[in-house]
Amino acid sequence: MKKTTILFSLLALTGCLTMGEVEKQALTERGIADARKAPKEEHLAYLNCYPLDRGDKDSCRRKIQTNPLTKTAITWDYIRPYQYESEKLGFIQFLSDNGKTCSGLDNGPEFNREKRAYEVICKGSNRYFVRFDYKNEAWKMVK
Repeated sequence: MKKTTILFSLLALTGCLTMGEVEKQALTERGIADARKAPKEEHLAYLNCYPLDRGDKDSCRRKIQTNPLTKTAITWDYIRPYQYESEKLGFIQFLSDNGKTCSGLDNGPEFNREKRAYEVICKGSNRYFVRFDYKNEAWKMVK
């Protein structure tokens, strides 16, 4: 983190980045790093917010936040990366809990209309389909 901060500071001084860009990048990196340090229970809670519509999703996220910085942060440059990383880590944890291998996600899962499930594409070649059961409020693997 220290090297990254120094690099962004040097780029800002040379005119390649404005201070606003440096601050945004630092907040984004801090949000991702903090999400990775959060407990797996929080990641799984974020996962349960994932399939909800926007209003319900925002409400769900506010209820589960254990990180004091996400509660008091005044910028989305920290909050959004924290939430996005937490959701991705939730999918990875769910897959792991179900005996599946997933070393990481480059992107959040997309809904696949044909399978009526979220397609989780892991780094490498592993691909899984998962569905949220609204009645039981639980995720399930789809074959």
